[in-house]
Amino acid sequence: MAKDDTGSGEGVTGGQGGGSGGQTEEATMESSARGRVQAALGWPERAEEAEKKVEDLNTKVVALEQELATARAALAQLETRHRLERELEQAGAVDLQTAILLAELELTATEDANVESTVDALRTSKPYLFQNAAHGAAPSPWPSPGAISAAMTAHAPKSNDALTAAAAEAASTGDRAALLRYLQLRRRGA
Repeated sequence: MAKDDTGSGEGVTGGQGGGSGGQTEEATMESSARGRVQAALGWPERAEEAEKKVEDLNTKVVALEQELATARAALAQLETRHRLERELEQAGAVDLQTAILLAELELTATEDANVESTVDALRTSKPYLFQNAAHGAAPSPWPSPGAISAAMTAHAPKSNDALTAAAAEAASTGDRAALLRYLQLRRRGA
């Protein structure tokens, strides 16, 4: 009965209950402190990983910027070539590929040259690359059939009517067969 009078049993139980509750709180604080210490100890590794990621991303950014600059330069070159082709076609270039190559050389040699002035300069310096404005056709390096016939007629003897008629026919028609007949008559001396 003494135990009941003193209440030590309840006190001990209450004390132990309170003590075990305190131990749980202390254990929780201790485990959270350990977690913070472990987290604090792991931050250098995380920081190094983050720095590596930043370096990798910076490298990728530099590579993408270089790629973008290359793509922009290629696009500008293609746009210039397209404008150049269009201008040369409008100017009446006969040999478009040669005209483009010469114009591109001029554009790269002169920093402040534009497409229009380059085409104009090419047209004045190399007129044989462009159609003749008066006739609407390219000047031919070969004489026309009429010019050949006229030259032959000038050298032909005037005595023979058949020869003169063949020469006139070849000159007026420009037909190869007529020219051949004329040449055969002339060779025979008819």
